[in-house]
Amino acid sequence: AAAGGGGGGGGGDRKRKAPQGGGHDKYAWIVDNALCEVEWDGEYWQAIILKVKTKTNGGGGGNLASARTVKTEVLVAYVGGTEEENESIILSTNRIRAPTDNFDEAPAPETDQQQYQYVDAAT
Repeated sequence: AAAGGGGGGGGGDRKRKAPQGGGHDKYAWIVDNALCEVEWDGEYWQAIILKVKTKTNGGGGGNLASARTVKTEVLVAYVGGTEEENESIILSTNRIRAPTDNFDEAPAPETDQQQYQYVDAAT
């Protein structure tokens, strides 16, 4: 009982990395120009979403109120890659994820070095 946080039913959703955009749209974070990571050959690679492809479900009989726009596919550009390496990813393949905490790992050593320099200067 301690884990749940009672009531709203959405308590557990807050732990996910990707922001929850109302309802249970696990792709709410997927928008044009968003950073992401794409699985290729067993590894995740940094990428930027260039375009999100959607389709509309429901809304039969002209009732747009019940129609739902669903994200189905994204076009990504790999960070440091060429335009020829851009790739369309079908979301249902689960090859794309929100950027992890170490997404900006590459510049980190420089930052650490600066911190060490400050520490050295202080001693």
